[in-house]
Amino acid sequence: MKLLEAVELTKVYGAKRRLRNQPFSEQAPAVNGVSLELRQNETLGLVGESGCGKSTLARMLLRLEAPTSGRIRYRDMDITNWNFNRMREIRSRMQIVFQNSFSSFNPAFDVSRILAEPLRNSGIRSRDEQRRLSAEALESVGLSEACLVRRPAELSGGQQQRVGIARAIVLRPEILILDEPFSSLDFSLRRQTMHLLSELKQQLRLSYLFITHDLSIIEHFCDRVAVMRQGEILERQAGVELQTKARHPYTRMLLDAIPAQHPRQRKIGHVLTENCTRTE
Repeated sequence: MKLLEAVELTKVYGAKRRLRNQPFSEQAPAVNGVSLELRQNETLGLVGESGCGKSTLARMLLRLEAPTSGRIRYRDMDITNWNFNRMREIRSRMQIVFQNSFSSFNPAFDVSRILAEPLRNSGIRSRDEQRRLSAEALESVGLSEACLVRRPAELSGGQQQRVGIARAIVLRPEILILDEPFSSLDFSLRRQTMHLLSELKQQLRLSYLFITHDLSIIEHFCDRVAVMRQGEILERQAGVELQTKARHPYTRMLLDAIPAQHPRQRKIGHVLTENCTRTE
């Protein structure tokens, strides 16, 4: 079942919305005609180099940015033109985990206030209920209720990221957008966080849109993957088949860039010279 769908989404910064058949300006679009779907209880990987439009696409799907053209559907409802007040009806169903959770926190807030904010915004005013739900969210990510009185600066990097995940799941959403959630973590914390997110997906019946530039994670974490470059989707594959069935030269170049675990396994890289057109 489709939970979230993008249909020919385009974003051109500085451009007015297109009227009828009038063309866009000559400015290169950040996202160019992207279509994809996120299904129930799956992890869809969106991979590509920095600046290729992944995060812009995510912000449009959450309606944090308006698309220049195209459609966004949530459970078959067209939400493309919903205003802020109407989006509040479904905002709790779609949440995001940022690359650097610490930078998304107000440093003056303690954890209890960080977690209570989305609850208040969704209409839960009782402080006892806010504390109960916040404690449950912390327990789900492996943190104790004692963390509620601590400020972000008093937490380790791994704990900060877990608080960011707790804030995202405190409203029991259906969809989490994971925007480079492992990039600021060391190898050990990365493995722990990946395991935590896999457990939460099963326990809470979550669907993930997983944004990353690191293809070494895809096979172990994603059901399907879409490869993005310069605002376009170039290729789609099952996560477990990406390494063996990649067709596009850009995808193969990204795979070649994955660090080898042993020097004898290193590959000689190649320069991308082919035209980067879609292979779908």
